[in-house]
Amino acid sequence: ERERAGAYRSFDDFVERLRGQPVGARAVRNLVMVGAFDGLGTPRRELLWGWQERAHGRGLRRKLDSQSELALPADAPALPSLTELERTRLEYRISEVSTGKHLVAFWRPRLASLAVTPSKDAMRLPTGMQVRVGGLVITRQAPGTAKRIRFFTLEDEFGQVNLTIYPDVYQRFRRECAAPVLVVDGVVQRQDGVWSVLAQRIEPLVGASKEHSRSHDYK
Repeated sequence: ERERAGAYRSFDDFVERLRGQPVGARAVRNLVMVGAFDGLGTPRRELLWGWQERAHGRGLRRKLDSQSELALPADAPALPSLTELERTRLEYRISEVSTGKHLVAFWRPRLASLAVTPSKDAMRLPTGMQVRVGGLVITRQAPGTAKRIRFFTLEDEFGQVNLTIYPDVYQRFRRECAAPVLVVDGVVQRQDGVWSVLAQRIEPLVGASKEHSRSHDYK
């Protein structure tokens, strides 16, 4: 629609031009939350407040079907701007990625205080060297052919770390493994050209338990 009719001039212009299109209220809300309209100059909280007041207050459920649902109220209250961390959390919650900082970047000072090695440096370490790594868990795998060995992938703002977790280690730290952000002590290993860390100790990053992110778990 934008290619047909040109750039959107405002949020109201966007919504008005969607009339009759199969775009639901939730989709528009998510677009606001991930910053799709940031370039139009109105803060996300203000847009979201106005949109929800109109959409939910008047019973809009799945389609934009009347002009009365479109305009933002003129008397919107003064709302604080989102912090950079709040914006990033919203983006991860909706789309699992951010157009700004990586979520782990906000925890880098704390990770540094714990002597966590960033992924870009850890991957250069020699085989057999002890290392402490940390990051957001993006995958958990437990293949049936792996003899109960689990494989996690951590991600930080620089890259990824593959973890190999033997059954005895997993049983000792089973509860900790469910946390969204982990700090892991282990040994660098390379096998068949694949770099990874053999986990020895696993703990959650204190203070990161409320981060809203989802890993992709496979069995």
